[in-house]
Amino acid sequence: STDIEIIHASGNASTNQITVWVKNVGIKNIVPVSSSDIIITTPSDVLRLPYNQGCSNECWDYLIEEGGTDWDKTATVRFILSTAVVTGVYNVKVSVVNAVSATKDFSV
Repeated sequence: STDIEIIHASGNASTNQITVWVKNVGIKNIVPVSSSDIIITTPSDVLRLPYNQGCSNECWDYLIEEGGTDWDKTATVRFILSTAVVTGVYNVKVSVVNAVSATKDFSV
């Protein structure tokens, strides 16, 4: 089965980026990563950011930490979200292609 775990999330108000590290803890590869959904609850809004390779504003991109192009089992993906970041409490939800999801709260 497929399963993921958000192992860390943080935000940076000076760069307007949120970084989320998500580990594939299931027994199957997750492809394509770009079809994942990312929902951010900010101190004032709820956003569904779209994937955009080379993202610079109101979108997300990713990097497979172990290299390669597939999100293999045990691999960690770093999601880089570009959006306005202010001080406060956030929640991020990552949902992969088969609707398996994970959520995490974090503060900026």
